[in-house]
Amino acid sequence: MAMPRNEIPYQDMPPRGGYPKITIARHTPTRGPPGWAIWAGAAAFVGYGFYGLINGNKRRNAMAREKREARMNIQAFLQADADAQHIRVQRRFMREEEEIMGHVPNWKVGDTVYKSGIYMAPTINLGWPNDLIR
Repeated sequence: MAMPRNEIPYQDMPPRGGYPKITIARHTPTRGPPGWAIWAGAAAFVGYGFYGLINGNKRRNAMAREKREARMNIQAFLQADADAQHIRVQRRFMREEEEIMGHVPNWKVGDTVYKSGIYMAPTINLGWPNDLIR
């Protein structure tokens, strides 16, 4: 809106002494611990967690080491037992082969039919059939 040219402009000014202060603060009670206490508690929980993790790893490694050493100590006995069981099964297979192939001329009991010249460990499942293990 245009002002008339012959009037002096009037500017709004605050009253003498200024406007009264506006209270914007809320008077609510504090709820919960302060921020530093929350951070300190979280740091304590994380620290305790890492402490438990490290101790658990040490305990688990010690148990694994003990188990590994026990296995190494009884490995020779277990291998000897497996070898003896393998020999028993192999003799049983040879007896059965001799009975089955006895009528075939030039048959050698226990001789392999594969002539590769490479040694391959026998693959016999000693758990099946159970009647072959005696």
